[in-house]
Amino acid sequence: MSIMKKFCPGFSVFTCVLFFVFSNDIHAQGHPADQSDYDYQSVNISRVKAEYYRSQGFEVLPEFIDEGTIGPGQFVAIVNLTVRKGAALTVNPGTTIWFEPQRKLIIEGSLQAVSTENDPIRFTYLPSNMRYIKIAVADSLWNGISLEPGGNLFLNRVIISNAVTGIESAHGNEGIDISCIDMSNNVAIPLSVAGKRIDAENLSCVGTSDLTGEKKNHADTSITRERKPIFKPAVRITSCITGICGIGLSAYGTWQYIKYGRLYRQSNDPGKYSPSKIDDYRNKAIKGKIYAITGGIIGLAGAAGFTMTFIF
Repeated sequence: MSIMKKFCPGFSVFTCVLFFVFSNDIHAQGHPADQSDYDYQSVNISRVKAEYYRSQGFEVLPEFIDEGTIGPGQFVAIVNLTVRKGAALTVNPGTTIWFEPQRKLIIEGSLQAVSTENDPIRFTYLPSNMRYIKIAVADSLWNGISLEPGGNLFLNRVIISNAVTGIESAHGNEGIDISCIDMSNNVAIPLSVAGKRIDAENLSCVGTSDLTGEKKNHADTSITRERKPIFKPAVRITSCITGICGIGLSAYGTWQYIKYGRLYRQSNDPGKYSPSKIDDYRNKAIKGKIYAITGGIIGLAGAAGFTMTFIF
């Protein structure tokens, strides 16, 4: 009894402290510290990180969006940002959305983002010097925009940068309407449709509805086409053959020039060679020189063509 009397007051205080801490935590989870001005769902994120980003001038986005308009301004996504099925999100010009590493923008509903020349819309990663945990790691890129079945994506003059995949649609090209998209800055795979990588002929201004070549009524747009896999190998093979032929011709011409040039010089000895033989040596030496120069030019052209297939 004496032991119980001795420890009961301390135990009671400890119990009260635990109850206070857990009740505050439950209350905080049910009612986030800060609600956005937009009609967003509550999101269970790290309040510490959220408060840090708000102190840096960012608005923190929730996990799910049911409806609304965001921007202009600076926004950060700590978790995957999902536009719910049936919802419509509009991103205003002058908006930048920063994504923490490996996060993505998931479109189950509809997303519309149309930039102006002076106020672009940017989707990009949050660099290490701006993150709450300032560690630069290899997988620090964000995972891009993912269009789910039934979703709709309308982008015009939008900048997508520092992403593993710019835009991905596993189910096909339905619902994609993009034009003048800049994905030139560190985007590993610009477009991925139904598991196929699609490279844009001109990433600074891409425009198509079905990503197969149908032009849209957008000003100053070019067409995204799927590059035929046979194109580059064919060019490389042709360039290799051209280069080898050029080198062979140049080698043959050099050998002929050296051989007959030497004979021509030796034929200057009076009485040893006839005039017709001397002329024959001279003509063959000149032909050898022409072959050598021509072959060298052809070889360089083949090498240049082969190299260009790795650049473009």
